[in-house]
Amino acid sequence: MNTLDATSRPPRYFRSKRLKGGRPGYFFEPPTWARKQGCPVHAEALGQDFASAVERTESILLPAFDSWRSGGLTDMLPVLPVPGTFDWLVSVFRAHQRWRDIDHKTQRLYSQGLQLFANHELKDGSRVGSKQITDFTKAFVDAVYAKLLVVQYKDREGNAAKRERRRFANAAKSWPRKFGQ
Repeated sequence: MNTLDATSRPPRYFRSKRLKGGRPGYFFEPPTWARKQGCPVHAEALGQDFASAVERTESILLPAFDSWRSGGLTDMLPVLPVPGTFDWLVSVFRAHQRWRDIDHKTQRLYSQGLQLFANHELKDGSRVGSKQITDFTKAFVDAVYAKLLVVQYKDREGNAAKRERRRFANAAKSWPRKFGQ
């Protein structure tokens, strides 16, 4: 949720009006052209609590309005990772200049390792990438590394076989292990 201060702008179509007792009341009011075109998102009183009014406007009403306006195309935007998770940290790193300074082949190796680590499914059914970085301990990272190191597969004769994928497991382990120390 964005919190507003004196210098920031309120969300689109968010209005503040003085109520009878002098206190401000907050409202969401879509433009009249949208109402005339049949927008299903109607004007709504949001109450007197500023923070909850802004949160409802930004998290529910504006996304619904934008979805109607774009014919559903805004619904196809990728969901951003939750701040503080491993997925979020990887996205921050990839947006940084140091990522662009890395050789393309090395980037590909790191990407494969990070994806391997982040997409590993834990016993509770969640992905490692969805976990908060504060949850990472040395033991946790080492346990995931041990699971990623050995791959079981069927050989040409149909027999169960194992092989190590040390290169990718090491690429996956090197990054998050720094947080567990």
